Amino acid sequence: MKGFTSCLIACVLLVALSPCAGAQLGEIGKIDWANGYIIGYGFGTAQPGMNKSIARITSIRAAKVDAMRNLLETVKGVSIDSYTKVQDFVVQSDAVSARVSGIIKGAHVINQETTWEDNLPLSKVTMGICINSEGDKCTPGTSLVSALDLAAFRDRLRIPQKEFSLPADTPAPPEPAPVQPLPEDFDYHYDSVKPTSGVVFRLMGFYFNKVVLPVVGTKDNGDIKTVYSVNRVEPRIVRTYGIIRYADKLKQIEEIGAVGNNFIIVPVQGVTEDNMIVIARDGARKIYETTRHGNDYLNKAKVVICYE
Repeated sequence: MKGFTSCLIACVLLVALSPCAGAQLGEIGKIDWANGYIIGYGFGTAQPGMNKSIARITSIRAAKVDAMRNLLETVKGVSIDSYTKVQDFVVQSDAVSARVSGIIKGAHVINQETTWEDNLPLSKVTMGICINSEGDKCTPGTSLVSALDLAAFRDRLRIPQKEFSLPADTPAPPEPAPVQPLPEDFDYHYDSVKPTSGVVFRLMGFYFNKVVLPVVGTKDNGDIKTVYSVNRVEPRIVRTYGIIRYADKLKQIEEIGAVGNNFIIVPVQGVTEDNMIVIARDGARKIYETTRHGNDYLNKAKVVICYE
């Protein structure tokens, strides 16, 4: 272990002192919410005068160490909710810190390439981990969601205590005027004759900061009541798949496949200062009605937030 640590430090120093390091400052990683990946970029080179094959291997090894370090920094910046980042989890819990470190060590190489300049190798390595347990390389236990104790975190979220509930025969009061009018051709998309398979919250141009555990509510009799949060999702689902998927465009939703083929599209009416999505009461009513009689797609986290 001591030898490995020494090698790791040497590789990091090699990256830091390399001719290409200064030119690569800038983006160290990114969070690809739509595809469910967190990515880190790493760069490395080798000492002059080394055998060419060994120099290439050395530069790739240094780039991988740099990528893992940058991947960890990117992961720490992921928002759990509006007030908490992964960094806060890591600081507060040794167990979470150990699990996060474990998934970083198990990160897979997405791409690596080496070019040569003045007989020196310049390697770039892209490494990634999964946000949730989906996809070919995203098995349970290898994702960020699985490393975080999100089920236990639910008690710390600022979620409105009251959940939206409405007897089917209760007449709906007049809706308040929407902050942003809907397009004339807007509809809820789904076939009401068939079981609804999921829901898409369409932001309609409102700004929303992507988080792992979003909260969706509606204004009802002067109060905001919860329509969707981590409290609606099975703990098993929370621990493995999380509670949300994101899409930049409506056309991506079928590719994601998280909401089935008969999903309801609910327009967002606003986003609060503390980053809670607010939908109209009519949209909340439709969700309430379509999740009755054993068809609770919210319980299975069949939910997408779309930015279009």
